[in-house]
Amino acid sequence: MMEPLMQGTSLTCWVVKQKTGVLKTGSTYIVYTKNEKKLVMAAKKLSAKTTSQYLISLSADNITTRDANYFACCRSNFFGTEWNIYDSGE
Repeated sequence: MMEPLMQGTSLTCWVVKQKTGVLKTGSTYIVYTKNEKKLVMAAKKLSAKTTSQYLISLSADNITTRDANYFACCRSNFFGTEWNIYDSGE
């Protein structure tokens, strides 16, 4: 899944949202391909006071920055109008 698609092709995916935590206040999003049902990526919303922040992983099992499948972090500004993606710096 880490290679680009051939030019002129498209990939249809669907997103599954799972509520997590004791009070079901957290959210995990899992992206699958539509036809083959393969995992594309997973993201977990982090609790932040002023911005939205998500950890992106290539595994749905363990979404942490310490996991080998950690891919990036996506963070918005205060208004949610601009987004930045940060990788692990490697």
